[in-house]
Amino acid sequence: RTELSPEAAGGAGRLLGAGPRLAAGDPLALELTGLPHRSALPTTVALLAALAILAAGCWGAAGSPAPAPAETRRRLEARRERLFADLVKVELQRRDGRIGRTRYLARRGELFDALESVCRTLDAERAPAAESGPACSAPGGAAATR
Repeated sequence: RTELSPEAAGGAGRLLGAGPRLAAGDPLALELTGLPHRSALPTTVALLAALAILAAGCWGAAGSPAPAPAETRRRLEARRERLFADLVKVELQRRDGRIGRTRYLARRGELFDALESVCRTLDAERAPAAESGPACSAPGGAAATR
């Protein structure tokens, strides 16, 4: 094997090789060295990032199991009781003159909206069980009204 520089070959690079004769259909193997090539690092980093995103998506999709209906109901009932307590507190503050009319009306509206949402959810859960009575009655047993 030998190489001729472009100057010696009349301006074009030439490669000469020597070896045994090849029969028709025999493979010709060439070894090329010193050729420029791209780094595999960007491809590897992109593949690892894609795998990390895929793994995070699978983990997120699996997520934690939905809470048991009894646990959800218990949390909703506790929230309902807190909202009723806050409503009583706001009513007492208004009666004692410790809260202004504007603030009172705004806070009372917020509490009623939150109570309606909680009661609606509780009623939706209670409907299949065909239990009687409203899910949201005031602590004393009376239904909450605006």
